[in-house]
Amino acid sequence: MTLLKRFLPTLAALVISALAVACGDDSGADPTTHDAGGSSGQGGQAGSGGGAGAGGQPVSYEVCSSDAWCWESPQPQGNDLFGAWASADNDVWLVGARGVALHYDGVGWQGVQTGATESLRAVWGSAANDVWAVGDSATVVHYDGTKWQPVSLGDSASASQDLLGIYGRGKDNFHIVGEGGLILHYTGDWNTPTSPTTQTLRGVWVAETGQAWAVGDAGALVIYDGTNYNLGTGVLPNYLRAVHGTAPDNVIIAGDNGAVAHFNGTKWSTYKDTPAGGFKAVVAISATEVRLFGVFGASYTFDGTALTSHPRGNEFHYHAATLLKGSEVLAVGEAGLVARWDGSARAFLSSGTTGTHLALTGVAADNVWALGDDSLINQGGGWQPKDTGSARALYGAQALGPSDVWAVGTGGTILHYTGGLQWDAVDSGTKEWLRGVWLDGQGSGWVVGTKGTVLGLINKTAWTKVPGGTTADLTAVWGPDSSSAFAVGTQGVIIEFDGTKWAPAVSPTKESLRGVWGTSASQVWAVGTGGTILERQASGWVVVQEGEAYSLNDVWGSAAKDVFAVGTGGTLLHYDGSTWTQQDCGTDRTFHAVWGADAANVWVGGEKGAILSKRQ
Repeated sequence: MTLLKRFLPTLAALVISALAVACGDDSGADPTTHDAGGSSGQGGQAGSGGGAGAGGQPVSYEVCSSDAWCWESPQPQGNDLFGAWASADNDVWLVGARGVALHYDGVGWQGVQTGATESLRAVWGSAANDVWAVGDSATVVHYDGTKWQPVSLGDSASASQDLLGIYGRGKDNFHIVGEGGLILHYTGDWNTPTSPTTQTLRGVWVAETGQAWAVGDAGALVIYDGTNYNLGTGVLPNYLRAVHGTAPDNVIIAGDNGAVAHFNGTKWSTYKDTPAGGFKAVVAISATEVRLFGVFGASYTFDGTALTSHPRGNEFHYHAATLLKGSEVLAVGEAGLVARWDGSARAFLSSGTTGTHLALTGVAADNVWALGDDSLINQGGGWQPKDTGSARALYGAQALGPSDVWAVGTGGTILHYTGGLQWDAVDSGTKEWLRGVWLDGQGSGWVVGTKGTVLGLINKTAWTKVPGGTTADLTAVWGPDSSSAFAVGTQGVIIEFDGTKWAPAVSPTKESLRGVWGTSASQVWAVGTGGTILERQASGWVVVQEGEAYSLNDVWGSAAKDVFAVGTGGTLLHYDGSTWTQQDCGTDRTFHAVWGADAANVWVGGEKGAILSKRQ
């Protein structure tokens, strides 16, 4: 990720849930020993999270990809976070999916390039200028206070092994654990001790005395006594995800099915709270105050005797947590969630909505709509909710003006926005799912949906069913003017309107088509499953691309030499008039929609509230 220091508006009105990242400070005094406990050793914003943001909310710098696609929602970004570590209140690192790294500098979160493309699962450091992050496919990167660089493990690990935990007590003394029971002990050189287990190890914690505990799948517990690695047995049978402590006589391990075990220096005692589902992060503040975080927003306190649950506040999974100072804990996780806990008080430091965005539309760079599971509008001051008054999911939308927006969705839903707070429900005459809408701005338009449904706009207000020439599900519609239009659907179906009637066109594919857009009646693109791209030329429809592992869900352009297509797994393609090329969007979120006000202002939207933009 690269950083563009152009401040984005905060999204304080749009709160999303936070997931946990684990990192803790044993003494609460030495900033260089902030622990990276939990399954991924993660941390988050240090201190109170105050500083530059209004009301204590941290400022969000832009977090952008190498191709300048920048997160607008969630804020500061929407990739899953798996790891964190802090050397001080103004020096905190978070790492996560697609090699993302965020740095908190005491003012706000910044995206920083790590050079990694694989997901980073854990981060730990001995000092501000000695930070390590590890991840999938034996990825190791090191930060020297200036930049991140890749580190080769040589023969110490297979290139296919995932590294899942890291923790240590000095520049030349830390442990890495991972897939297949892998243990690496760095002492200035890479050492590969014989592991007593072949189960994947997911978390590691090291005491100041040098003793270490690692946990993993099928109840795996490895204990390092300073010389040898031994297998602890019979403590918990569950898959273990997190380990943390304050001293050798106060160690906590936790995992699936709400399982928790505490070691007091002599024996292990086990506890369980099945409703918790599973714990993924643990932070030991003291022997009588332990915080645990887990799936679907679960948050618990352990007082050395019993587990106490707290209100969830979200449905996302926590992945790790860190002790900041005193009893303050930072938890991070799914969809870029960051939350700060001070005792039982919780504040979300990330913001945005969690609903999937299925359609984007607008009339200008300062008037853009995102619709789908929810409804948002950006009028130049950040994304804000705009209730449609309907509980239906909206699949297609088109804005003709700031107070003239149409949207269609499930159950035959047609909505018309006419300004202010008002969305009017318009009779469609059908209960079929409506997937696409297009209007010419002169009072004519088309809506398409399942079972070959085609609706035409009559007298600027009434929608009437017309023959479409197919019974296939139709997913998108577009037209250059009122005398022609194109609709696409499942099994490669294409129907065309010639000014009088709709009729099937000869399609060169059986892949399902999900998006259509063009510049004129003779230059139209359609996209769909298998990465399919079709182009309508003078001779008819031709295949430009197919047979890819991804699917394309939408297509839009500002001109014939500036076209975008988006799809699954963060797929984002650009056409320059001769070649389609993939762009780095910095996330693996599935995109369902793309729209732009012009060539210099383009947005993409998709799952888990993802909205990114490219501004030039």
